Amino acid sequence: MAALKNARHEKYVQNLIAGMSQRQAYRDAFPGSKKWKDSVVDSRASDLFSGKVLVRYNEIQEEQKKDALLTRWEKRKILADIARDNDNAPSDRTRAIDTDNKMENEYINRVELSKPVDDTIKELEEYFDG
Repeated sequence: MAALKNARHEKYVQNLIAGMSQRQAYRDAFPGSKKWKDSVVDSRASDLFSGKVLVRYNEIQEEQKKDALLTRWEKRKILADIARDNDNAPSDRTRAIDTDNKMENEYINRVELSKPVDDTIKELEEYFDG
């Protein structure tokens, strides 16, 4: 969705995205409201934050999330670059490889039992046999 056709509505959304409260965002986007009571501004701001304005707000937030997060491939590429760079300390290169291996579940998970396996099997058999 492109910017809202109503410039004041778009300004309101952009203000919210910038971190302003609904009241502040509304007063900035609608300068005539600066003389109004806070309760009136709050009500109008709340009413405006629906429909196309809400859709636009959510859209911008999703775009920012995508831009802020690294994809799994990007993370693995960074780790590969660290591992391949001979200028990095061997411990850093090893840690990059280790982290990549963990991301790809290349390690075998071990389960340690505190009892002998035979005792555990006997307990399970007794449980299920009743």
